[in-house]
Amino acid sequence: MKVKTKGLLTVLFAYSCAIILGFISLSFSMTLSNMLQILIADIVATFTIYFFSVWYKNSSFYDPYWSVIPPIIAFYWIAINDYIINPPTILLMIAVLFWSLRLTYNWMKTWDGLHHEDWRYIDMRRNLGNFFEIIGNLGGIHFFSNFYSFLLLHANGSKLSKRL
Repeated sequence: MKVKTKGLLTVLFAYSCAIILGFISLSFSMTLSNMLQILIADIVATFTIYFFSVWYKNSSFYDPYWSVIPPIIAFYWIAINDYIINPPTILLMIAVLFWSLRLTYNWMKTWDGLHHEDWRYIDMRRNLGNFFEIIGNLGGIHFFSNFYSFLLLHANGSKLSKRL
């Protein structure tokens, strides 16, 4: 098996675990608001990917998160809020899927395998030294971008939702 194929299968396994564990976490947060349920599932999925990035010593495990998880959240958001499936909703979801597939394809095309890590993460690891895992990897790469994205989702989702 080629090195890149093995790496892609490992990343696929990591994201499958993250998505499954995220959905499982929803069953433990049913009494919370929809947005908090999604936040908890997103945190569980992020911690799962963080675990894989530490295990494989490669923070680039998080890179596909930007294109893999948002469509899942968007579809889930539409499903739990009983949106009417009409042309604008269909166009929105087609646009999100197109963006997601294009971004994921571009990542896959340029990623060489588990040995390949984004140069910015390598620089961050070198500059932060022993603080990299907490400040750089968990805080900066995984959670800062995750919470920023989630806040944008919340701001836009709140405007669209009938229930909030």
